[in-house]
Amino acid sequence: MINLSWNTQGRIALKDYRKERWRHFFFCLIPVGLFIAGTVAAVSIDPLVGAGAYIIGAIVLLYYRYRFLQVMIRRLHDVNMSGKLLIMSPVVMLIVLAFVAVFVFYSLSSASLGPTVGKWFGDSSGLAGIIIILPIVAFNLFLRYQMNREGTPGANRYGAPSGTAQANVF
Repeated sequence: MINLSWNTQGRIALKDYRKERWRHFFFCLIPVGLFIAGTVAAVSIDPLVGAGAYIIGAIVLLYYRYRFLQVMIRRLHDVNMSGKLLIMSPVVMLIVLAFVAVFVFYSLSSASLGPTVGKWFGDSSGLAGIIIILPIVAFNLFLRYQMNREGTPGANRYGAPSGTAQANVF
């Protein structure tokens, strides 16, 4: 039975999180297989069959991401951090992508801005890429560190440390 309930209460220990992370990785291979099968079916059989495989793969992938998001929030609770921190990752990415869009739009549409952009970054577009990507990489490394460090010993504001009975959310 598919469980769609949202449960982010409590904490999940590092050991249990690592088990869930590997389980999530292997379950996400199912949609990847469906995407590959959809591509093969779209080319060789019928585009509608390929589209069906893509849709089923997308639904399965969204379900597993939905369940793993709950595990990640509970893992942040174990290190005494709010799960709202996960919202920051797409926000940082959207801000950086908005900067990129504005930068590209003005550099392409305004002939007078072209030399100004050249003064900012010189002839090296690689430097511009590093400046654009750096906040995304830094924030994701921060999240990875938080997810893989030991939890708060004893009780914290999210409750007592969890046992393995509470860890299985799939």
